Amino acid sequence: MNTNRKNIDAHPLRKRIDMIEGSSIAPEVIAQVKKRAEGAKSVAVFLDSNHSTEHVAAELEAYAPLVTPGSYIVAGDGAQAFVSDIPRGKPEWKESNPLIAIHDFPKRHPRSSKSTTGSNGSAPANPPTAICAAFPRGCT
Repeated sequence: MNTNRKNIDAHPLRKRIDMIEGSSIAPEVIAQVKKRAEGAKSVAVFLDSNHSTEHVAAELEAYAPLVTPGSYIVAGDGAQAFVSDIPRGKPEWKESNPLIAIHDFPKRHPRSSKSTTGSNGSAPANPPTAICAAFPRGCT
C-alpha cells in the first residue's frame, strides 16, 4: 500500500472520502467519477496529479462537463511554469505545465473562461488556475 493511501486511510475524515484509484485520464476512472457525480446538485473538480500540459488538458476535457453552475474546475500548480529553474524544479516545466492547458481550454470551449480573481474575489490570482466550465451543466 502506498503512503498516500495509508495517510488517507488513517485520516479522521476517511469515512467521507470515496477513493478511485488509477490514472485520472483512464477511461475506467473517468467512468467511475462520472457515475459518482451523476445527479449531484453541486460538483467542483480539483485536478492535482500529473502536471504536464497534455495530461491536464485531457483531465479538463474529461471532467469539465461535470462542473455544476456556480462551481469551478481547478488545476493545481499552475505556478510551476515560473519555477522550472529553482532547486528541485525541472526544466521541462517551462514548456509543459498546467497553465498552458488552462489557457488553451477556453480557446476550444468559448463558453468557458479562466478565473482572474483570488478566492475572495478581490485580488488577481497569480497565475489563474480556475476555469468556469460552461458546458450543459456549466457555471454562471
